[in-house]
Amino acid sequence: MEKQILKDENRLNRKQILIDSCVKKESFTYPKQFASEELDFKKDELTQHCMRLSKLKDEKKEISKQFNADIKATTALLSSTLNSLRTGQEEVTEDVYLLDDQESGKMGYYNKLGELVYERPLMSEEKQLRIAKQLTGTLNN
Repeated sequence: MEKQILKDENRLNRKQILIDSCVKKESFTYPKQFASEELDFKKDELTQHCMRLSKLKDEKKEISKQFNADIKATTALLSSTLNSLRTGQEEVTEDVYLLDDQESGKMGYYNKLGELVYERPLMSEEKQLRIAKQLTGTLNN
């Protein structure tokens, strides 16, 4: 059989002659070679797809970073809340007021509600400070 038929006919006439002359028409899949213009178009199309994919991957990376940061923050809050529930207390940082008790040799840490939150022995310089105040008479007891 010939490689190409009806070369001299225009595209529309060629198609009509093929339709009129064929025994049967059916759908068939086969590899078709590109013309040079089609090949250039496909290369441009490939470049566009690659750039789009790269952009989407970058966007995904940024969204994933934010999403992972949100997960990490929520996990930390969850852990802190769970720990608070388990122990029945929570760790806080706030101003406290130190009051010494020279008789017992203790230093008390009191929060703004007047609750004792921590107690420790007096340090040697804290004992000396109290003695110095007593000797100079600046202590009002």
